[in-house]
Amino acid sequence: AGKASEFKVKVLAVHQENVPKIDDEFAKKFKCDNVGQLREQITANLRSNYDESILVLMKMKLFDKLEDLLKFDIPASLLKREKEILKGQTPQLADDAELKNMSEKEKDKYFDELAARRVRIGLMLAEYVKQKGLTITDTDVRHAIIEHAKNYPGQEQMVIEFYKKNNNALENLKGPILETKGVKAIFDNEIVIKEKSYTSEKLEKLLEDELRD
Repeated sequence: AGKASEFKVKVLAVHQENVPKIDDEFAKKFKCDNVGQLREQITANLRSNYDESILVLMKMKLFDKLEDLLKFDIPASLLKREKEILKGQTPQLADDAELKNMSEKEKDKYFDELAARRVRIGLMLAEYVKQKGLTITDTDVRHAIIEHAKNYPGQEQMVIEFYKKNNNALENLKGPILETKGVKAIFDNEIVIKEKSYTSEKLEKLLEDELRD
């Protein structure tokens, strides 16, 4: 570190960019019959990616509002269990700048507050789902498995087979599925949503700023 270094390399090949002709033959490489179908597929994929990010942002805003409203006492056992789960995820949060700069006492307070938020919102959503009679269908489970499998390109079938053979893993999917259905029902029935128009550049900037924070 901090010292000059010399690297000897052997050039094996030099590549030059080759801009392909966008025609029906090109589209067939992506399992599309023609360019029009390829454009439709790309548009659908972009819209799906944006929709998912927008939903995450809306969910965060909803949970922030619920945290301000939900002030009831919660069972100590639930708080302790949730805090242990959060601490178990600490290695995944190792790069979080906010956590890095905290003392142990500050971290303990942080996990207390975060656990309390998650428990209160979880209990409220569970009661809401129960009152609305929301249930999980086989279609919901299949969709959740497929969405999870998309995170492992090239190994999708392996992921699907894993869930088919592992009942415990399937059960672990049901909580997030019900949470998603509950949140969607709240958006559809309990609040007024105002739509705004964004260019792709402005939307990406908004999502980057909000989700980063």
